[in-house]
Amino acid sequence: MGIFPHRGSTSDFFRVAPGRILKTPMKVCDGVPNREALEERNGASIAVEKQILERLGNHPEIVPYLGPQSPGIILSEAPFGSLQAFVDTNTPMSSSHGWKLCEQAAEAVVHVHSKGVIHLDLRPENFLVHRITSRGALARPLWWINVRRPRTGWRTLA
Repeated sequence: MGIFPHRGSTSDFFRVAPGRILKTPMKVCDGVPNREALEERNGASIAVEKQILERLGNHPEIVPYLGPQSPGIILSEAPFGSLQAFVDTNTPMSSSHGWKLCEQAAEAVVHVHSKGVIHLDLRPENFLVHRITSRGALARPLWWINVRRPRTGWRTLA
């Protein structure tokens, strides 16, 4: 993300304190067809995400959920943006570093699935880089899956 405020596809993001990001349902401009329905959907997305984050709990590979704040949620900041942006600006990358990133992603997905949640939009843009060591490599725990409601939706297992 980098610059705040930031607008996603259904949410707005604001830095409310160092390291703390408020994610709120995106407001839709007056005059947009179905504005109220779109805003209702955006609010429902935040409500579902809150439930999922509470279900996932704390994990070293998941963006820390810091709690609710009406009308949204507070998340720990991932100041280096998405994994895709990180890879694009840090190539070439050593194979050991690439494997470490893959391992961390797999650990995050295993944890999410172990809690009965399936993320249907796994791609580098939905993983966030949280910290970089002085050697320029990621060290654990460094980045977390961006547990947001993707356009295709979440599925929870019964």
